Amino acid sequence: MTCTCPTCGQDMPPIKGIRLDDDQCIIMKGYALAHLTPMQARLLGPLVRRHPAFVQRYALMEAQYTLEADWPDMKVLEVRVCLLNKRLAPLGLHIRSRESIGYALEVQQS
Repeated sequence: MTCTCPTCGQDMPPIKGIRLDDDQCIIMKGYALAHLTPMQARLLGPLVRRHPAFVQRYALMEAQYTLEADWPDMKVLEVRVCLLNKRLAPLGLHIRSRESIGYALEVQQS
């Protein structure tokens, strides 16, 4: 797949891997991208950095909240992951859960 630059019209080089732009709240895989909420970007940050390894639930909660006293119930994390999976599906990405271990970002085979 090739893509042309919207500014100059030249072919752009292929983009490999997964990139997360925390400032713009965008995740990119190849030429596809998805817009995220700031909370989703903070949740996805540790998963992208540690990809393909698992990230503990507590590390994901720390990425979203500054104080442990602010943490909601762990079920809220599960709901956020479910909603984020819907946003990542068009990119061929999925967050997998493993009980007692945590979550990992996976690239689905097409």
